[in-house]
Amino acid sequence: MHHLLAISVVSLAAGCRLLTAFIGLVATYLDPSQPVSDDRAVYALLLAYVVFAIGLVVVSRRIESARYPALIVHAIDIAVLATLMQFTEGSTSPFFLFFTFLLFSSMLHWNWVGALATTAVLVGILFVTWISGVESGDVPKFVELR
Repeated sequence: MHHLLAISVVSLAAGCRLLTAFIGLVATYLDPSQPVSDDRAVYALLLAYVVFAIGLVVVSRRIESARYPALIVHAIDIAVLATLMQFTEGSTSPFFLFFTFLLFSSMLHWNWVGALATTAVLVGILFVTWISGVESGDVPKFVELR
């Protein structure tokens, strides 16, 4: 029974990535009003991300954790999230769920240091998303500019 519960960090992260990507794709399909700028690009990116996640699930069962390019995969995850946040409404986006996955994944791979570094990057993404909204005139309701 102990063997059934033994799962590598790489496999766990890959499975969670696939679940998160699939939920993002389904959420976008069920609520098509959310992508505010280019819904075709959002669907294409999410579909590509689901295929990427499926590939990582398959590969994660065959490679050792030491040979797994976790930092490169994490950077791809962050780039996908940043792009999705730009296409949607920032922190009110259904893709905000990806933040939780990224923090979970970074904690699995690099402990608290990874989670802290990922948090800093994600806060930067939120800031850039907010600034781009301010520049386009789309200011959140709780912010009053004078």
